[in-house]
Amino acid sequence: MSPPDFLSISQVRTFLRCPRQWGYRYLSGYKEPPKWVMKAGTAMDDTLTVHNRGKMEGKGLNVSSAQDFYRDRVRQVAEEAGLPKGEDMAAVVDDGTKALPVYFREVDPVIEPLTVQQQVTVPVGDVPMLGYVDLVRKAGDHNIVSDYKFAGRAPSRGAAASSLQLAYYSLAVGDSSGHVDLIVLTRTKTPQVVTDSHFVTKRDTDTLGRIVKQTAKRIASRVFPMASPENEWGNGPSSVCNPERCGYWNRCRGREGGPE
Repeated sequence: MSPPDFLSISQVRTFLRCPRQWGYRYLSGYKEPPKWVMKAGTAMDDTLTVHNRGKMEGKGLNVSSAQDFYRDRVRQVAEEAGLPKGEDMAAVVDDGTKALPVYFREVDPVIEPLTVQQQVTVPVGDVPMLGYVDLVRKAGDHNIVSDYKFAGRAPSRGAAASSLQLAYYSLAVGDSSGHVDLIVLTRTKTPQVVTDSHFVTKRDTDTLGRIVKQTAKRIASRVFPMASPENEWGNGPSSVCNPERCGYWNRCRGREGGPE
């Protein structure tokens, strides 16, 4: 199988996490078994996409209809992925339906969408890149490039500043202000919606360019080493390389030759 024609930030992050995981997914074409936490994110992203597109036409969803859409979308992604409909699905539905009213109350009133899920194919250096920008919104005399997440915890301080995805989106959209933000709806006992903002700098885009070029070069070498099964101190399991975190664990550990 040939490498993809475009890199994406999610591909770059996968490669940085574990080159062999990238090889299995994007070169050999093996899809990691679906996880509820990922599918919950898909359902929430789809809900906010439909709502923001509706707002652009003056007919966004209300809280109740957004909750209904989210519940239905969770069931659809479960069927599409072959996930069991049990306690995990019930927990995901509950998390989302509790987070949405917080979003509609605290964040949505100031959202004035200009583009939603905009496809961008702007190269970084000489590396072809592909991405989909969740939201570009109006904010006074400039625009803000926004990325949604549905996560188990609030973002750490400076998460937007360290986001390769937001740096790429800002570069691809070409807004001169460089204003980006990360909007995180949390799957916590007490739901929160936390927005972390940043103004992308030349240093940010230079860092992005360096990482993307290095990743593309390593992919071209077709050498995909596995991540270490220990953490950086060598005294416990890695947060990346263990059977609970990696859907390729058995394939990887049973076949040292790696992806083809």
